[in-house]
Amino acid sequence: MLYLCLDTSTPILDCAIISGETILADICKNAGKEHSTVALPAIAELFQRTRLTPQDIDIFVATNGPGSFTGTRIGAAIIQAMAHATAKKPAGISTLELMAWSGADGTVSPIIDARRDAVFNAVYHKTGNTLTEITPPRRIQRAELANEQTIESCEHKWNAWAKTPKITQELKLIYLGGSI
Repeated sequence: MLYLCLDTSTPILDCAIISGETILADICKNAGKEHSTVALPAIAELFQRTRLTPQDIDIFVATNGPGSFTGTRIGAAIIQAMAHATAKKPAGISTLELMAWSGADGTVSPIIDARRDAVFNAVYHKTGNTLTEITPPRRIQRAELANEQTIESCEHKWNAWAKTPKITQELKLIYLGGSI
């Protein structure tokens, strides 16, 4: 299964062609607010590097937020157009979930700037190929998040979810994102 994945929900443009769990080619660059002019040339470069064409792709994937509303719409429009042009399936994934998948095993807390001293955040527990949501995606003030997210509070939430008295392995709280 070949995937073309595109994330335009943050100032960092990230796109990749993936086969199963193997990244065949990827581009990650600071696009600022220029996703509309940077994304298509980046995708063309991926196809050139891999010697694939859009017709070879099975599923076209875009992040669906949270993040920049305009950036998310740009990514969705590109993916929808490419899927439509090739009669293939488009798909979406949460930006926070995608960030959590990229982290190491442990309790993962992706963070995206939401402006006005707030962030978009969720908490997941990642073990190998399993990602479990502990705290659903939300918009939260930075100060509130700082007070809330301690190892102990995440361990308590994880234990409550797992209905076990104790985590058997050492708990790691991993923050991901440029808004820390």
